[in-house]
Amino acid sequence: MFSNYLKPALLGLACLAAAHAQAFTLDGGGSNAPFINLTSRDFQKPGADWTVQEYWQVQSPTAGWGGWAEISNTAYNALYGANVSFADSYALTNLSYGRATTGLSFYTDPDGLNPAQPFYFKGASAAAFTRAFGGDLFSSSTLTFTGYNGSAVVGSFTVDLSDTQFQWFDSPFANTALTSLDFTADAVGARWLIDDIGVVPVASTLAAPVPEPETWALFMLGGGAAFARTTARRRQRHAGAAQ
Repeated sequence: MFSNYLKPALLGLACLAAAHAQAFTLDGGGSNAPFINLTSRDFQKPGADWTVQEYWQVQSPTAGWGGWAEISNTAYNALYGANVSFADSYALTNLSYGRATTGLSFYTDPDGLNPAQPFYFKGASAAAFTRAFGGDLFSSSTLTFTGYNGSAVVGSFTVDLSDTQFQWFDSPFANTALTSLDFTADAVGARWLIDDIGVVPVASTLAAPVPEPETWALFMLGGGAAFARTTARRRQRHAGAAQ
C-alpha cells in the first residue's frame, strides 16, 4: 500500500530530473524560427495553420524588404563551389542599406508579443556575403557580435569572414544570459551570411532543484503518516469484520 503513495511521488521527482531542455540550433531551414524575432522580421513565418514556411526564398538581396533575406545552397554553390552549413537550408543575410547592425531577441510566441526571454548565445556559423550580389562594396569582411542584458553590454567579439566557406565561431560569453544580441557589419549596408546560430533559452537550462534535507524529511514524514493512517483503517475494518 505504501508503494501506491510512493510511486507518484517518485514519478514526479523523475519528471523534474528529466526536465532539462536541450539547446537548439537555428538555421534558415530550422523549425524553431518563429520563436526568434529579428527586428520584427523572423527567420521564417508561421503559416495560417501554424506550420513554418520560408519567409524569403530569394537569390538576390534586393528581393523582399526588411532586415533579412535568404540565399539557397544551390546559388551559393554555383558561385563558389562551396556549401552553406546545411545544404538543404538557406543562409541568412541582412538586407538593410541604412544601417550596419541587426538585432536578435528570444520570444515565447511567434509574433514577439510576449516580453523577450533571456537566452545563452553559444556561437554562430558565418561567412562573407556573396560578392556576385554587389561586389566588395556590399561585402562585410568582419562580423561583430554584441550581447546585452537589458541595456548593459555583456560582451562583444569580432570575427573575420571567409569568402568561400562558413566557419563556426564560439561565443566567449556563452554562459552569460542575454536579452538581445546585435550583429554588426564592418560598414553601413555591408552584408554577411549566417547559416547556424546556437541559442539556449535560459529557462530550459535550469536544473530541477535538489530537495533540501528537511524537504526529504517532510516527504518521508508525510509518506509515513499516510502509511500509518492506511494501516489504522485496515485494522479497524478487520476489527469490525471480526465482531
